[in-house]
Amino acid sequence: MANDRKPLFEQVAQKLIDQLEKGTSPFQQPWNDRQEFTLPFNPTTGKAYRGMNSIWLMMQGHQDPRWLTFKQAQTSGWNIEKGAKGTLINYVKLQDHQQVRDEKGYPDIFIIPNYMITILKYNLLAM
Repeated sequence: MANDRKPLFEQVAQKLIDQLEKGTSPFQQPWNDRQEFTLPFNPTTGKAYRGMNSIWLMMQGHQDPRWLTFKQAQTSGWNIEKGAKGTLINYVKLQDHQQVRDEKGYPDIFIIPNYMITILKYNLLAM
């Protein structure tokens, strides 16, 4: 069975184009005293999502800007509702170190070069 899922950047671009054509882009926020605009962030780390991930998470239509992984929810004691849909984002791991032993058995460090992974995130209100 072939994997016919488009790469994430193509999904983001297509959804953004569709929303712009409909006049409902994520950049159009209600401007009133009761609602505050906050970029998506991870409540367990306090870090805001940036770039394509930030736009992609805003485009999901959730009012709550808090997003986290299934494992982060479990660690924090939160439960994800049965049937809740996760949203994929890309994460670039800049460098990873792994301790290995050289041919003489001495400790050595192996550096894994930069790589990108895709992570499934859940909106906090979906829990």
